[in-house]
Amino acid sequence: MSNWFFSDSIHIKFSEDTIEVGSLPVYLSDLTESTNRNYTILSDTSGEIILYKDSYFIYNNIGNVLNEDLFLFSSPLSNASVIIPVHGSSIVLLLNWDHLTGRISYWQAELNESEGVYNVNYDSCNTYLDLDSTKAYRLNLMTVKHGNGEDWWVISRIHALIDSLQPFSVRMLNGLEFENPVYYYTDSTLDSKYFQGNQLVFNEEGTQFAVQNSKKVRIYNFDRCTGVIIPECLIDTLEGFAITSIAYSKSGDYLYVATDGHHAENLDYVSRIWQFDIASSGSCEEWEESMQLVYEESAPYDYWSINSMLLERISGRIYFSVVRRYMVLGDDTITGPQNLHLHAIMEPNLPGELCNVQENILYLDGMFVSKEGLPNMPNYALGPLEGSPCDTLNETNSVAEVTTLPFKAYPNPVQDYLYIDNPLQTECQAVVYNAMGEEVERLIVQPGGQTVSTTNWPTGIYQLIVQQENSNIWKQSVVKME
Repeated sequence: MSNWFFSDSIHIKFSEDTIEVGSLPVYLSDLTESTNRNYTILSDTSGEIILYKDSYFIYNNIGNVLNEDLFLFSSPLSNASVIIPVHGSSIVLLLNWDHLTGRISYWQAELNESEGVYNVNYDSCNTYLDLDSTKAYRLNLMTVKHGNGEDWWVISRIHALIDSLQPFSVRMLNGLEFENPVYYYTDSTLDSKYFQGNQLVFNEEGTQFAVQNSKKVRIYNFDRCTGVIIPECLIDTLEGFAITSIAYSKSGDYLYVATDGHHAENLDYVSRIWQFDIASSGSCEEWEESMQLVYEESAPYDYWSINSMLLERISGRIYFSVVRRYMVLGDDTITGPQNLHLHAIMEPNLPGELCNVQENILYLDGMFVSKEGLPNMPNYALGPLEGSPCDTLNETNSVAEVTTLPFKAYPNPVQDYLYIDNPLQTECQAVVYNAMGEEVERLIVQPGGQTVSTTNWPTGIYQLIVQQENSNIWKQSVVKME
C-alpha cells in the first residue's frame, strides 16, 4: 500500500486491489486560508502513515499539528519539500526550500514509542544546510537513495554563483550527518535560467534524472555510489510548446513530456503528452527522433493545462492533473471536471498509443486539484546497487570498501594544473572525458598522487574517472576555467 497526499487535503491509498480516495485533517489559520499549499507524506513499509506536511505545518499520523508555534515557509510547488527517513533510526527529516530566504532547511521528528506518534524536535527545527546565508537555491529539491541502500543523496540547484555558473548541489545524508556539498557545473546561466520551479524527476533505478525548463528537457546520468552527475542529452524538439511536466515509466524505457498549447506558436490551447523512447535508442538524436504524440485534448480547455505527472508504483500508471492556468490566491475554488479527477497513462511501459492515455479516470470524491499539483515522492523502496563498489549491505561484495577511499582532485574549478590524489598503494589509471563524451586525457596515477597539466583543455565541464583493473572506482566532475 502507498499513500499520496496533495492539494485539497486529498488522501489516496493505493493497494494491489483497491484505490481509496479520502482526506486528511489539515490546520487552517488566517495565514493559510487557501489550498494553494505544498503537501507531502511518508509511509512505513506496510503503507501506514508516519508523517505528512503542507507548506506551513507538520502533522503526525493521527492528524495532530506538531509545529503550531513555529511555521514552515516552503513554496507551494511540489519540488519544494521532501521527507527522508533515517536508516536504522526512529528519526525522520523534513527538508524544505524556504521561499523567504531561498535556502534549504530541515526539521527533525522522532517517534515517541510509548504513544506511537512522532513529535518535532524543536532543538533542531529550521536548521539551514548551509551556513552561508548568501547561497540561494532553486526549487528543484530531490532525494535519491545512495548505492549502499541506506544513506541518501540530496540534490538541488544553486541559484547563482560569482562565476556566473549555476551548478547542481549534491550532498550525502549519512545517518543524521549532512556532508559538505559537491557542485556539478553542467550548464551555463543562459541554458539554465528557466530551471526554477520546474520538475526534477528520477527514474525508478535512481540512475538517471530529467529536468524540464520552459521549452527543453535536460537528461543527466547519476552515479548513486559517488553522487556524480553526467550530462546525457538535451531534448530540444518541442520548440513552440511550453513544457509543464515530465515523468519516467516504471521500466525507465520511456520518458513522457506534457506540453501546454496556450504558449504554442499557434495558440491552440491544446494540452498534449509526448513519449520518448530512451531505451531502444542509443543517442540523443535518436531519442529526439523517437518522439510520438500519445495524447491530445479532444476539446481544448481554455486556460486549463496539464499541471503535473507522477508514477504510481504499484500499478505502474502515470497519473496527471489538469488545472486552471494562472491561479491566484482565492482563485483555487474554480473547478471543472478536469481537476475534480486525476487522469492517467494506463500502460506507460508500452510504445506509442498503446500506452493508453485516459481522461477522468479517478474521481476525487468532490475534492479538487489546485495548481501545486501532485506530491514529491522519491522511491523510498529503492535498494542497494548489488555488486557495485558501494553495496556495503552485501557481505560478499569484495569491492564495497573502495568507496571509503579518500580520492581527491583539486583545485576545482581548475585553470592550469590539476592534482589527483591516489590513496592506494598501487597505481591507477585516470581518464578524462569532455561534455561530449570524448576522451581528452589518459594517464597513470602513481601511489600518492599525480599532477596533470590542464592548460590545453578548452573551458568547459569534464568527467574524471579513476580506474583499476578495468573497473571504475571513482568519478568526479571537473570545471576548467580560463
